[in-house]
Amino acid sequence: RRKASYLADNGNTNEAIEKINSALKLFPNSMSLKKEKLRIYNDLGNLDTVLVLLEDITKEIDDDVQMYTVMGGIYIKKGQLDESYKAYKKALAIDPDNKFAIFGLGVYYINRSNEYVNTPDSVSQEESDRIVKEQHKNIDQAVIYFNQYLEIEPGDRPTLTTLKQIYQ
Repeated sequence: RRKASYLADNGNTNEAIEKINSALKLFPNSMSLKKEKLRIYNDLGNLDTVLVLLEDITKEIDDDVQMYTVMGGIYIKKGQLDESYKAYKKALAIDPDNKFAIFGLGVYYINRSNEYVNTPDSVSQEESDRIVKEQHKNIDQAVIYFNQYLEIEPGDRPTLTTLKQIYQ
């Protein structure tokens, strides 16, 4: 694990991954090896592999809030909103005041409300009203989470900017 870490830190990621994989053959349940592999792939920005590794690790360690917040962020980037919601909710079940999970849920609800923007013009008035109601419910939820985040991080510029855009 250490050798792989040194190799990865020096830019030899392929060799580092080879070392980790060979060590995992000997110690398939080693959490430190799995986490090092996760770190290497995360540094590379390989989100698909990171997600697979996170899902594997959280089967064994289900109380690591950071794993779930990272997972939620990746799901958001990949457009898998339902999965991001589950990951952030798991993070909040572990730590109800986790600012990353709170902010992530705000982003989740904004993305949910944005899904309705592309509604075709051909929908009935009744359907249009229902869509607007759903959109407003999602925006209201986002505002709740962003305000909750501001209680933890008062004056956070990105959050204030996001709320300003919502209200405009």
